[in-house]
Amino acid sequence: MTPTNPDDHHCSFCGTLGTEAERFIAGPGVYICNECVEVCVDILAGKPTPSFPPLDDKSDDDLLRDMAQIAASRDQVEEAVVDRAQRLRARGVTWARIGEGLGMTRQSAWERFSTDLD
Repeated sequence: MTPTNPDDHHCSFCGTLGTEAERFIAGPGVYICNECVEVCVDILAGKPTPSFPPLDDKSDDDLLRDMAQIAASRDQVEEAVVDRAQRLRARGVTWARIGEGLGMTRQSAWERFSTDLD
């Protein structure tokens, strides 16, 4: 599945912008770019893969960029969670069941999602 608007998506693994990747594979709230898929294929084939540089060796600008990319991936996942909560509520699923599915109380689920839904 390919995202409908690549400007809105980032690779959930490396943070590459949707407009910077050749291709994306999409899942529920997550996306993986073709380069990360290639790394996964190498790992599954038992081939050696490059190691990631230690975070302490990264510049401030690199760490800031990493942080922004991670936050963008988190936002994509949150959008998918809210979408599922909306669909479940539209089907009449109770807040108790939604909370249970997320490992939280009915009240916590209602507080987290009710402003987006009801």
